[in-house]
Amino acid sequence: MNKFIFIIFIIFIIFISFFSNSYAKSLFLGDSLTYQIAHSYKKKAPLDAIYMPGSGLASNRIFDWDGYLQYLNYSNYETIYVVLGTNDLINKKQKEQYAIKVANFISKLQVFSEGRPIIWLLPPELADKNKNVLLKNSRETIISACSNQNIKMIDTRLALGMDYIEEFNSIPIRTKDGIHITKNGADRVVDLLFWY
Repeated sequence: MNKFIFIIFIIFIIFISFFSNSYAKSLFLGDSLTYQIAHSYKKKAPLDAIYMPGSGLASNRIFDWDGYLQYLNYSNYETIYVVLGTNDLINKKQKEQYAIKVANFISKLQVFSEGRPIIWLLPPELADKNKNVLLKNSRETIISACSNQNIKMIDTRLALGMDYIEEFNSIPIRTKDGIHITKNGADRVVDLLFWY
């Protein structure tokens, strides 16, 4: 009887380890904001992150996200987080073309990831008010495309401020460049992710 229980126990352990390791990580795809967010997220849960500073969807001059999606192996990931849009500063006339690019990106990601949950982290406010006017167009376009394709969104401004702020309770959450976020800011964003 003890031998039988031992064998069942071993089979159970193998079963659990197989399924917990094969489909348990999150994948972060994005621009330079991804780095600090992924670093904070890793303190709470396993992940992989692929990021390219300066990249976005408005232009593939720095990195071609659409072309890259097909080369990823999504089998080890349960959720995909997208952190793109901060570098895509577009005017109102560019919204239609940008909407097509965002929708195509989402469609390809859905197909290649075989329907895994996708969560888009909307870009935070920037210190530069002129850039924020353009970023608002990008954010609105991303929101529309995600809504049309049933993609969940989390607004990073809920963690970092609806208006640009450098500190929260005297703790720096944004870097001096007016774009990026500090470790504390990233921790706030990650807390928001786990809250949702």
